Amino acid sequence: MKKVQFAKGDVVFREFEAGSSMYKILAGGAAVYADYAGAGEKLLAELKTGDYFGEMAVIDACPRSATVVVTEDDTLLHVIEAEDLSVYLAEFPEELEGVAAHLSRRLRELTVDYTEVCGTLRELGRLDTSADRIDDGLLERIRRFAAVYLRGKKAADQSAKTPKTAADAASHAGGYAMHRKTFTRGEVIFREGDKSDCMYDIHGGRVGIYADYGTERQKLLAELVPNMFFGEMGLFGGRKRSATAVALEDDTCVEQIFEKELPELYAKNRVKVLMVLRHLSSRLRQLTNDYLRSCKALADAQSELENDRGMTAETRMQMEYLNQLLLMPEVLC
Repeated sequence: MKKVQFAKGDVVFREFEAGSSMYKILAGGAAVYADYAGAGEKLLAELKTGDYFGEMAVIDACPRSATVVVTEDDTLLHVIEAEDLSVYLAEFPEELEGVAAHLSRRLRELTVDYTEVCGTLRELGRLDTSADRIDDGLLERIRRFAAVYLRGKKAADQSAKTPKTAADAASHAGGYAMHRKTFTRGEVIFREGDKSDCMYDIHGGRVGIYADYGTERQKLLAELVPNMFFGEMGLFGGRKRSATAVALEDDTCVEQIFEKELPELYAKNRVKVLMVLRHLSSRLRQLTNDYLRSCKALADAQSELENDRGMTAETRMQMEYLNQLLLMPEVLC
């Protein structure tokens, strides 16, 4: 692990590059751009002292999804290579929460964007575009999300080509565990609207994730099995649960994982915590791909609408199909 100093305007890494290191800003600042120096350049985030970036290349073996440019002279970065991550977290256990919180924050922010694109798809899908007038606000949102798709398509294509590693199939429902609970069939683990304070690891049995549980609109969103995590949005920030988790069979055993106990858990079960980080990173990549896929549907619709045509049956079918799949924010619960 090393420290490297940069000058204002230096590029740390570029979009679509392969990478094997992540960074923490020790002093100074940086900015994250899509299509840096291109026609579609967009500032995605401004980073300050204490922030991490580039973690997905280390944790989930992804190509760089953006370009990072230094914004202040004498910016000092701590460079953490992939092979050194375990050693770094063992030497600086207090940094574990920072890395996990950073991934969780990015998930929450992207979930907000994804929820908005879902709402736009649904709103457009209810219109007869050959007869109904599309208001300016809806059209502006369609254009904005279409631009997101065009800007992000190459990154999504590169990410989809990234080979899976053996660690993706590793078992994590084993070894040292701090809080195990066993549930009977039909017992509720947490309810939609509950305040959250942890995420879960399934050790045995099956868990169902439901929207509108116990009502006539009840819908099973996902069925989860051992060696799967769920409820990760509850690990940080005390957010309200967006779905209900229910045991689907007797002796369903889950482990609760709390933010403040991550360093202790890491000391006693390193594999488990590294899999938590990998899971958060993988969900972020999956959500990014779903987000871009939904933006593509709006890009296709925009092209047809701006050519003074109503949407084709094919585009409407694509939107209807996507509307059946727009579950990710709820499954994150």
